[in-house]
Amino acid sequence: MANSMNEGGLHPLKSTTMATSGDTLPPLLTRVMSKSDLPRIKEHYFELSPSDRINRFGGSISDEVLASYVQRIDFHRKIVLGVVALESGRVVALAEADFNSSHPERTAEVAVSVSPSWQDQGLGSALVSEATARCFALGAPAVEFYFNVGNRAMKSIVKKLGGDVSMRGDHAIVRRFVAQAA
Repeated sequence: MANSMNEGGLHPLKSTTMATSGDTLPPLLTRVMSKSDLPRIKEHYFELSPSDRINRFGGSISDEVLASYVQRIDFHRKIVLGVVALESGRVVALAEADFNSSHPERTAEVAVSVSPSWQDQGLGSALVSEATARCFALGAPAVEFYFNVGNRAMKSIVKKLGGDVSMRGDHAIVRRFVAQAA
C-alpha cells in the first residue's frame, strides 16, 4: 500500500468537471484535497451554519474545536474530496472518507458538507457517489454514513445509493456492500 490514501495511484479517477443539473452553476471541479488545502478546508467548514455543523459533525462545534479538527485531518488514512468553484477557488463542498483500520472489515465512513449557498443543487449527491466509488475501488467492503435523523437531505442521498438504512438513537447508519467476486 502506498504512503497515503490520496497519493501513490490509490485514486484512479482523475479530477473532472462536476456534472450539475442545469447551466446555472459556475464551472466546478471535484478533486482530491491535500495538506496544502487545509486553509481552504477550514474556510469551508467555518462558513457552515450552526445547523449544518450539527449535521456534519453530529453536534455543536465551536470555531476553535473546528480549527483543531482541520489541523488533525490525516491525509494518510482519509480520502478528502473537494468541490472547488473554478472562478473563486473556494471549496464549496467536501467529503471525507475515513478508513477504519480497527474495524475487522476495513469499512469506510463518509461524511459530507456543502456550503450554505451551494446546497440543494446536487453537489452532496455527486460527492457521496464519488466518495463511495473510490472507497469500493480501494477495497472497502462497506461504506457507512452516520448522520442525524433530522438530516433529510443526507437521508435522501444515501437512500438513493440503495443501502440498508438502520436507525440507532439519534443517528442513522447506512451499509452498502459490494458484491463479492466469484
